[in-house]
Amino acid sequence: MSPIAIVEIIIIFVLLIFSAFFSMTDMALSVVNINRLKKASLKKKSAALALKYASDYDKSITTLLFSNALVNVIASSLGAVLAIHIVTDFSIDNAYTGFVSTMVSLVMLLLILTFGEIIPKAFARVHSYGVSLFAAPIVRVFAILFFPIVFPATAFARFVTKPVVNRFGADDDLPPGDEELSLMVDEIEAEGIIDESNAEMLQSALEFKDTEAYEIMTPRMRIEGLEKNTDLMRFVQSGNKFRH
Repeated sequence: MSPIAIVEIIIIFVLLIFSAFFSMTDMALSVVNINRLKKASLKKKSAALALKYASDYDKSITTLLFSNALVNVIASSLGAVLAIHIVTDFSIDNAYTGFVSTMVSLVMLLLILTFGEIIPKAFARVHSYGVSLFAAPIVRVFAILFFPIVFPATAFARFVTKPVVNRFGADDDLPPGDEELSLMVDEIEAEGIIDESNAEMLQSALEFKDTEAYEIMTPRMRIEGLEKNTDLMRFVQSGNKFRH
């Protein structure tokens, strides 16, 4: 394989790392606990920066999506060029150039989807706090670098989406449902804010309203009673017997 093809493979590998970083950061900033960042921001500059980007997520996501799309497009384009070099370096018949290009494109799609999207986002959802602190300073660099493009894109996106949001309304004021609360409990437990016993207690409280009476009742194994037409004197005399 020619040195040029090897360099292209190395560049594609680096671009996949950046793609994973942007996808991971996007997920982390969207789910990170804002209250935990506020508390940490008093001591850590990275937490204060992460709080800024997480609080203004609509603006942050434009930078992240643009950066992610850019590296993915470049990686895919290099994959197409690499396919041509593969055909040349291995003396493959030109008739198979289209087939090789298709196979390389499919491999690139699989790599970007798996290592640039799915795995990073799954990791960031569990470790959102740590990822946010790590990524915030790097995001700042790209936010400054791409500001001439991101700023007008953000303004245009808000202009386009505002009528739609106003038309259909927003449900931000609605209280979170049981599933959302349960996910929040799992998240703060994973981040170490509460321990397992407290998490179980909170989960039990959420499930309590759906608990049927028979699930918690203690059955009586022995029951004594009187006929409904029993006279009052017999009822009083039988009282002492039932107490024992």
